[in-house]
Amino acid sequence: MITTVPKSWWLPLGVPLAAILATALLAGMAASSLRPAMFMVLAAQGVTFLLFIRRPVWLLASLIVGQLTAAGYMVGVGGTQVTTRLLWTVAVPLLLVPFLARFGLDLGPRAKRVVLPAIAFFALTVLANAIYTDMDYTFKYFRQTAFFLTVLLLTPILVREERDAKLLALVTLAVGTVSGFLAIMQHYGPRGAPVITILPNIIENGRVPGLSEGFVQLSYYLPTILLPVIAIYFLQGVRGKMRWFLAFSTLVMGLGLYWTWTRSAPVALGAGGLAMGLFFTGRLRREFLLALLIIGGGFWWYTDMKGNRYDRGFTEDASGASRLVLWQAGIKMAMDNPVLGTGHRDFQAMSMEYSSSIDPYYLELQDAGEVLGVAKVHNDFLNVWLSFGTLAFLLFLFLLGAVFWNFIEAFRRAGSPFLKALSLGCAGALVAYAATSFLHNVMDSSAQLFILTGLSLALTRLACKAPEKRHDGR
Repeated sequence: MITTVPKSWWLPLGVPLAAILATALLAGMAASSLRPAMFMVLAAQGVTFLLFIRRPVWLLASLIVGQLTAAGYMVGVGGTQVTTRLLWTVAVPLLLVPFLARFGLDLGPRAKRVVLPAIAFFALTVLANAIYTDMDYTFKYFRQTAFFLTVLLLTPILVREERDAKLLALVTLAVGTVSGFLAIMQHYGPRGAPVITILPNIIENGRVPGLSEGFVQLSYYLPTILLPVIAIYFLQGVRGKMRWFLAFSTLVMGLGLYWTWTRSAPVALGAGGLAMGLFFTGRLRREFLLALLIIGGGFWWYTDMKGNRYDRGFTEDASGASRLVLWQAGIKMAMDNPVLGTGHRDFQAMSMEYSSSIDPYYLELQDAGEVLGVAKVHNDFLNVWLSFGTLAFLLFLFLLGAVFWNFIEAFRRAGSPFLKALSLGCAGALVAYAATSFLHNVMDSSAQLFILTGLSLALTRLACKAPEKRHDGR
């Protein structure tokens, strides 16, 4: 049973800590020279954070705003620089002490199949780093894993009711739409449109960042927002004028995503869309998959006709060719170190040792061999395998599968049209995340996976309140 949160839960610690945090935020902003867009992003994080006094889930909304915008922003604390997400990791559990004392650590009925492999995975990362790197790096990476685990555990605690999920969805939609709109303006900047970014000089060769820290980051985030929006639209998770707004937001974010010129973006969007479509049935399934086929075919025809970056294969572009070299080095490194990997730090340095075992054709292609010793592996799956070993890799795969199945279970059991649509959309978002991770180092810089993991626990708990409903995707 899910209990409504009383308004007074926060009184013992909430007000004084909120006042301290608000003062620190305002003082930090006043003492620094921030771009207006960055100031607004940080202010939005601060305001949403302080709204936890009204409803605890705003703490998670604040994190999502930060992750979709200035995820790596550093603030000065006691003469040192720390990320805002580290501050969140420390502050939020303290703020939630009275809340947890009253309601306990309720992670939902499907927690074991997600939390236990996640803890085991994180334990292996610490062990591998402790053995193969130094203690400074081990502690640094441990801080990141502590943040990920905190997000995973607190998300189902904070999302206790359907309106909590709706609030998070609305905040995410708002940030995604604004980011997409700014990306469109950035694209038309050379034609006189105002260009607004949170950091200087982050538009490279016409590749737009929107409200994020770079065009690659925008290409990570928008597919995972677009897919739940599409699912909510098609499954009528909302009605009336809100559906029109969803259609408008989809167009805005789609255009912004296109102008990142990041080839992994349409792959991620297509994979996630296909995964969603396979769980529809009847006429809706046929129509959705047909629409996906038409859009995909139209996209291929248009990019082929224009001859732009989306039309280039792995061997036709330095970025793609370098991945073929890095992946070969990564696979060989993982196979040479199958038990605990090599630690997370040293792929660049060690990759040079594997140049002689890579096909010379790929080394010479687009001068791809020059990335050895310089670039990361650009594949989260390989990065996990070579850094932490085979068992950690298998746990990582199991975790992805368990989270996906949680979303599908929530989709099948939910009685609410909104929860049903959001669950299937999040399943699609997870597939999009996995597709992006196969081509980038996403997990090193983003908490997306662990926000989705926590949401899978929250949505299964909400869905399991009601008897299982028909799951025909309508």
